[in-house]
Amino acid sequence: MWSVVCFTPVALAQTLPCACMDGSSDGEITNTDFLSFIANFAWGDSIGEVEEMGPGLCDPDGDGTANVHDLILFTSLQQQSCEGGPWPDEHVTLLDTAESTFQGWVLELVHEHTGLYMGIPAGAKTYRLFAEFDAVPGADLHLIGLWGDAAAPWFIDAPGGLFVADFAVSDEDVLPKQSLVDPLLFSIFPEMEFSSFWTTGDMWEDVPGSVNAYSFEFHLEGQVLAFEAGAWSSEDEGGSCMLAVGGEVWHERHEVDGLHLMGQFTVLDGQEVSGQAGVALGVGPENQLIMDQLMVVAAAPFDLSDLAVFGCTDSEASNYDASATYDNGTCDYCPVGDANCDGVVAVADLLELLGMFGCAVNCGWADLDGDGAVGVSDIMTWLALVTG
Repeated sequence: MWSVVCFTPVALAQTLPCACMDGSSDGEITNTDFLSFIANFAWGDSIGEVEEMGPGLCDPDGDGTANVHDLILFTSLQQQSCEGGPWPDEHVTLLDTAESTFQGWVLELVHEHTGLYMGIPAGAKTYRLFAEFDAVPGADLHLIGLWGDAAAPWFIDAPGGLFVADFAVSDEDVLPKQSLVDPLLFSIFPEMEFSSFWTTGDMWEDVPGSVNAYSFEFHLEGQVLAFEAGAWSSEDEGGSCMLAVGGEVWHERHEVDGLHLMGQFTVLDGQEVSGQAGVALGVGPENQLIMDQLMVVAAAPFDLSDLAVFGCTDSEASNYDASATYDNGTCDYCPVGDANCDGVVAVADLLELLGMFGCAVNCGWADLDGDGAVGVSDIMTWLALVTG
């Protein structure tokens, strides 16, 4: 069972002065205001009464400190409109807290290394970490980002150290970026495909409807070295976060649907890996960018007990995988007797059936008579499909 804790801001008010967020004074909270928020934000500092009010100068969560929770609240309010008035008496309404639909982490072993790739020794293993969310009826989930603080640290623990490709690092004080790993270079530097990183995006595939995987990361002196050593943590005075921002329009968010990739980790020695992260998401109407509610998961841990084998777990499917422990939606259902799913029951299918003759357990599609094994009656059943 997962212990899921939703973040509730301290001294939560239903509204904030619009000037606290809207630096451009245009009545809308936009990406332009986000930039000014970051420019003025004093991470970890106490926030007192200030004469000037604007993004980064006031305290959205009301706890008196500039911290990760303020950033989460600010980014969740993008595309919200100011209400009331006239300026400067306009206000913005904070989002209601949505019930979490987080189901836990799913860890996939994607490659066991043999020493073929430069910088990755034999015995190293590459894992991918996914967060699983149930859908919210009538709504979309949009990723805001990963986060952690001193009370609920975000960390990775890999005693053997992690492999990070040179091209995935732009600054020794910023975490390695998946968005810097160019798949066009894989043919020249194949080890790049196994670089380690946290991410808010969708690997490198061109996913229809997705936006570019850009993000804003917290700077912390020397944290790349800590990450490569497999001993990275966000536990500091202000916490840390990785906010997901879209490509051409910053307020676009990656839509979360079921499993969503959150990291890839290539452990160099020992293969032990564990960690913890918080996740923040916006909940809004289907096919719209507006967020009506804020869903926050804090301090959700993972380790190798979350390891799963992806594949088709339905024995009725033609591509049933008896070793799969997590159904990833890849099951194919072909006409009875059509082993290769080409739409025709023909000689090629008979050859595959004969190859499974004598099977007595987990026989899948080849058990045409449903007796749990593959024998003469299954061949007769198949012949009947051809002839009639």
